[in-house]
Amino acid sequence: MMIGSKTTMDDHSLFLKHLRESSAAVNKIAYFFKQKGFQIKIPSIKEAPSYQERMDYTDDGDLWIKAKIEVKQLSKEFTERETYPYKDIIVCAKHAWDNAAIKPHSYWLLSKKGDYAAVVHGTSFNKWYVNKIVDRRYESHAQYVYFCPTEYVEFTPIKEGTLNAS
Repeated sequence: MMIGSKTTMDDHSLFLKHLRESSAAVNKIAYFFKQKGFQIKIPSIKEAPSYQERMDYTDDGDLWIKAKIEVKQLSKEFTERETYPYKDIIVCAKHAWDNAAIKPHSYWLLSKKGDYAAVVHGTSFNKWYVNKIVDRRYESHAQYVYFCPTEYVEFTPIKEGTLNAS
């Protein structure tokens, strides 16, 4: 197919038609996430005037959602599942998950040095279990917490760097 041919122009017109028609599906999913309490953003769509200019008009995704992430720094070192110091991971206090209007997308537990993370995704909730523990950092503080077996946890290296919070 030659660029500038009638077929290319027809395909471009057909692509634009499909792009316009896709907004109903995007809006439906946006509504779904909005009803679940997420903040959503639908980026603007800019249509390329021609097939030849299409690469100057690529989009930034169909839909963005803001997701809640919980972060904890651990006092133990690990680099992967096999070096994690415990069989299971403490995810959070039971009441924190149960009472959250918007459930966290994930929990990021950083190694002591902060160069690795164990990531527990909220979608693994059906694999979690509850147990009562005593937090040794405090005198006589026991609570129910969720645990996740490490087989359902993602382990990932974390690159150096920080963001300036402002």
